[in-house]
Amino acid sequence: METLILILCMLGGVLIHFVMKIVRFVKKHETLKNFKWLMPLLTAGLSIITNIILILVRADLIGILPFTMFTSVMYGYMGDSIFRNLMKSQKPKLNEPNK
Repeated sequence: METLILILCMLGGVLIHFVMKIVRFVKKHETLKNFKWLMPLLTAGLSIITNIILILVRADLIGILPFTMFTSVMYGYMGDSIFRNLMKSQKPKLNEPNK
């Protein structure tokens, strides 16, 4: 039961992050018409998978990462941001020559 509660808390964190991303876009552009859904959905999906794996193996991570309902929400919220920033850092720069 504890695992299910932690996963639900993590899903809440991912959902909060996703909704905040949509709200920021609408405030800036006043519409969802040109919102690019693919990258946010992919990063949210990968964040969910990664966090579920972390929750399932949490017994091995006891000394490294705390697992409470609050930290599960934070892992869900931050996991999307961390993964998206890693993806952006791997994109080739426009001004860099190909190596």
